[in-house]
Amino acid sequence: MNSNIIEKANKIVQSCDAAYLGVLDENGSPNVSTVSAINPENIFEAYFSTGLTENKAKRIRADKRASVCYRLDGDNVTLVGEAEILTDQEIKSRLWQDWFINHFPGGATDPNYCIIKFTAKRASLWVDNEVAAFTLGGLKSLPMSYEVKEYEIAPVKVMSAREVVPFAEIGSAMGRMFERLMGRLMKEGAALAGAPFCLYHMESANETQADIEVCEAVAELLPDDADVKGRTVPGAKGTTLRHIYKGSYEGLYAVYDDMQRWVDENGWTWDMNAPMREIYLNDPDCVPPEELLTEIICPVKKK
Repeated sequence: MNSNIIEKANKIVQSCDAAYLGVLDENGSPNVSTVSAINPENIFEAYFSTGLTENKAKRIRADKRASVCYRLDGDNVTLVGEAEILTDQEIKSRLWQDWFINHFPGGATDPNYCIIKFTAKRASLWVDNEVAAFTLGGLKSLPMSYEVKEYEIAPVKVMSAREVVPFAEIGSAMGRMFERLMGRLMKEGAALAGAPFCLYHMESANETQADIEVCEAVAELLPDDADVKGRTVPGAKGTTLRHIYKGSYEGLYAVYDDMQRWVDENGWTWDMNAPMREIYLNDPDCVPPEELLTEIICPVKKK
């Protein structure tokens, strides 16, 4: 994923005066129409006008599931989320456009005039000839502020799987590696001793590939096999940039982009001699994607 992907998508949205809005009709079939965007700002929310007597309003009130698509110069931003009908006079007046008078002769107080508010939950992007797809979760709070701290991590016994994979395949590779790792641990009845985590070995990464090691802390090491190895991850102590992110794992791409922005702006750089660490604080099988918690620990040093 390109850096600043959300910023680029926001600029596409801001440049569009129209969008495609998809809602479900009374038969559960998708119905798409072109709508004029009202002061578009970002991929997280969108506002459109319609009439209470129009099919769009009736369908949204019956089923709030919706999708919005923006297209500009070959780039595409597709959003999936929920729509609602707003009739509050304050927001009707605030979003009123002079040309609406052609549809609502009573002006901003016309009883038929209403606002569609769309809130995005997932994004699928084609930007700069690259595909990106992620849930939005806590990303609305970007850009964030970060804190540099001295941090100490104790040694830990782990069973792990390690591969060098293209950056674009990190998510699928980690899923495959954790599945293989947990299959071995469950088969052996291993006692787990902490939250699972992933190490990004920076010293052996390059511009196109990442060296990743998925780890499960265990009470006792098991014998190695072809895919899963046991070792003690050494303790670490040093200066780190630390953040706890709440949201889907797909959103971590954008968080790392934002951390890079912060590092560049504040006179730090990554310490490539120590691994970056992601600690997964809750279970994706037990909580929805937007509630996932990931602790990110990145060794840094002054430029």
